[in-house]
Amino acid sequence: MTVVEYERLGHVGGYLVVNGLGRPLEFHCTAPVQPTKAQQILYGPTFRGYLYGERIARTLFENAKSTPVLVCVDLPELLELGEHVSVPVALSSRESSAADGAGTQTRPSIEAPHFARTSQLNESGVENPSANRLPGTSANAQTAVAVAAPVVVTIGNNRLAFARTQAARAENVRTLLEPWADVLDLVEPFTRIREAVEEARRGR
Repeated sequence: MTVVEYERLGHVGGYLVVNGLGRPLEFHCTAPVQPTKAQQILYGPTFRGYLYGERIARTLFENAKSTPVLVCVDLPELLELGEHVSVPVALSSRESSAADGAGTQTRPSIEAPHFARTSQLNESGVENPSANRLPGTSANAQTAVAVAAPVVVTIGNNRLAFARTQAARAENVRTLLEPWADVLDLVEPFTRIREAVEEARRGR
């Protein structure tokens, strides 16, 4: 699940449900959401978490017919979805050590590094190591899921960051996905989602 921001159009959410082989089961995208200036002022530093995680992501999840075992997102603000649904939600990126140790298997582990401050991961899936809170937050005003030490599960080449409130779910996900660590790619589907959202935008 992701959100694509268009300068004039607004924010469009996309949600792709895939099976174990990565084949699509469902795809949903929202109509463009154009927040008002008043909303941005009233929600303050929690605005993006509200817009992405609650308003857009929650709508996408509730409109889907399938109930996934895990919802992967590529924007930290979307982690707020985890506060509103009963399935685990994780920020998905590449495990940086995978590129350094090609051919070696990364052992699944749980650690507590920092979140990225930027609202989107770069093309390499690398986070900004200088920040320890979610985007749109300040030191004194963090969103409900903004935690200084998120729970991170590393499975093969995949790095899944969970809000601290989802620690138990993170361990369950590790146990469930570990047998497929060598073949899982939990980042690639985001490219398909963004391309599908763009195609839908052109067809409007």
